[in-house]
Amino acid sequence: MKVLSYIALSLGLLLTFSTLSYSASAQVNLQATGTRTLLTLDDLPSKIRIGEKVSFTGKLTTSDDTPIEGASIVVYSFTAEPRLAPIASIVTDGNGEYRAEWEADAAIVNKPDNDVTKKIPTQVVSIFAQYDGDDTYAPSKSKKSIVSIQPNSVKAFVNADKKAYGANESALVFIAFLDADNNFIDPDSIKADFAYIETTSTSESLHDSPHTSISDELEKKKVGSYTYVTLPLKAGHNQVIIIPFKAGYNTEPVILSLTVIRTGMGRL
Repeated sequence: MKVLSYIALSLGLLLTFSTLSYSASAQVNLQATGTRTLLTLDDLPSKIRIGEKVSFTGKLTTSDDTPIEGASIVVYSFTAEPRLAPIASIVTDGNGEYRAEWEADAAIVNKPDNDVTKKIPTQVVSIFAQYDGDDTYAPSKSKKSIVSIQPNSVKAFVNADKKAYGANESALVFIAFLDADNNFIDPDSIKADFAYIETTSTSESLHDSPHTSISDELEKKKVGSYTYVTLPLKAGHNQVIIIPFKAGYNTEPVILSLTVIRTGMGRL
């Protein structure tokens, strides 16, 4: 009886394995139904910036290089999260070719609109094109391109016309904004404040006064270039604080201190 039971169990396992193998083969054959196709996606740049436009081009043909017209192609990006997302959808033309434009995007992790302390990370994605096939043609997928999507940045540069001032003098402040490629650029908005920090003559302690908004007093000279003329300066430290904001860009606040020399101390 034990021998018969062993034989029956063995036959049962063999039958189960055969059934699974057949099912897997049937699934593969079902996916491969139709004329074999080849899908290409032309090489993409290895690095692109957020907001930059990228062209997707390629071709869908049969295995004997016959172009396939009117086929729907979807371009996907795959991230490390992992997350698979369609980023472009195109239909092939009479030559089996396709072309689409995509504006590069990347995840912004918990970045409030006006919080410059939150940074947009660089994101590495895998991009490929896919054809799902139909009753006539089998599905196919292009090779993958690895692309680093990098945030741009707005860097503020703030300088004054002099290193030190006498009491009641006004300062001419120059403000410039450059992107990561050192091109002049205008922020979407600029938060500009003026603050006065009084230094007592005896204890040298600092007393902060409230910030005064000067955003509306900035005079634009050209793209990315502004000036500001202060009110008469008081003895102590006067500060100009500039915080640019631009969607999709990393930014940093910049502070310029304007020193006013006390009477009798001489000029620095």
